[in-house]
Amino acid sequence: MVYRLLTSAYVAALQRKQLLTICLVMALFLAYCYGRNNLRRVGVLAEGARGNQIVLRDGYALIAADGLSIFDLAQPNEPRLVATQELPTIETADMAVVGDYVYLVDGEGLAILDVSTLQAPQLIAYEKIDGVLLSIAVHEHYAFVAAGYRGLLLFDVADPRHPVQLDLPPLRESVSAVAIIDHYLYVSTSLPAQFAYLQIFDITDPPALQAVGGFEVGDDMDGIAVQGNLGYMATFTEGLKVVDITDPTSPVLLGVYNTPGYARDVAVRGNYAYVADNFSLRVIDVSNPAQMREVATYKMKQARGIALDEQHVYVTDLFTGLNIFTFTP
Repeated sequence: MVYRLLTSAYVAALQRKQLLTICLVMALFLAYCYGRNNLRRVGVLAEGARGNQIVLRDGYALIAADGLSIFDLAQPNEPRLVATQELPTIETADMAVVGDYVYLVDGEGLAILDVSTLQAPQLIAYEKIDGVLLSIAVHEHYAFVAAGYRGLLLFDVADPRHPVQLDLPPLRESVSAVAIIDHYLYVSTSLPAQFAYLQIFDITDPPALQAVGGFEVGDDMDGIAVQGNLGYMATFTEGLKVVDITDPTSPVLLGVYNTPGYARDVAVRGNYAYVADNFSLRVIDVSNPAQMREVATYKMKQARGIALDEQHVYVTDLFTGLNIFTFTP
C-alpha cells in the first residue's frame, strides 16, 4: 500500500518536473525500504554468518552456516567470529541446541557437535542419511528430523557420539518442518498440489507417537515462536499466523498477517513479532492477533533466521550475514 502510494507520487512528480517533490518522495521511499519507526541496523558481519538459522547462548550467537559458526556478542555492534566447524556438505539447513550439544541437519546427514567449550566446538558424530533433511527438533534424548519425501525420522541421541535411528509409523505426506512445544511435536506436512497441514503429536513416549490434532496452514511452516499460550507461525507465502495452543488437541487460529515476502522465521517479544520475510525484516504489532499491523520494516537480501535478546534483534541473511538491529516502539 505505502509502496504503491510512493511510486505513484514519484511518477506524478516526474511528469510535472517538480524537483523538490521528487527529492522528498525519494527520501521517503528510502526511509520506507531501509527502516522505519526506530528500527535501526547497528551491526553487520558477513564472514561465516551467511546462514539459515541462529540460536543465542551465554552471550554468543551460534549460526548454521556451512556447518557451525560461533560469534562473541560482548559488543553487539561488532560481533566477533571465534570458532567454526565445517560439515561434509555445503549448506546447513537447520539446527537445535540442547545442553552442551548442537544438532545440525544438512543436505545429506545429521551432525552432532559438542559445544561445552563454545570457542572450540567438536564434531563428534555425523550420520549420513538418504534424502533431503530440512529441519530438526530435539526432546530429551530424541531428535526428530523433517526429511521431505522420506517423512519424519527419529533418532535416539542418548549417546550423542552414536545416534541410533528408530522406527516410526510412516507418514504418507512430505515433511518440511518440525518444532517441539512442551511435550507436543508440531509437524508441517503436505501432499503434491495440496495445502500444507500442521499435524500435532503427543511425544510423551517419542517412539510411539500419538496424533492429537492439527489444522490446515495453507503453506509450509518455516518457523514458530511461542509466548504464553499463543503460537506465532511463519508460513512462507502466507505470512504470520497466530494460533491459540492452550489445548494442542484443538488449536484455534486467531489471526493472519500476510507479509509481502516469504516468511521464513519469527521471534516474539512483548507485543511485537519480528519476521524474517526473505527480502526484509518486518516488525508486527500482535497485541490484537485479529488486527495485526506492521510498524517497522528494513530491507534485506535473503533474511533467514531470527533471534532476540533483551535489547537486540539478530537476523541471518544468506548474502549479508549476521545483521543486528535495535527497535524502539
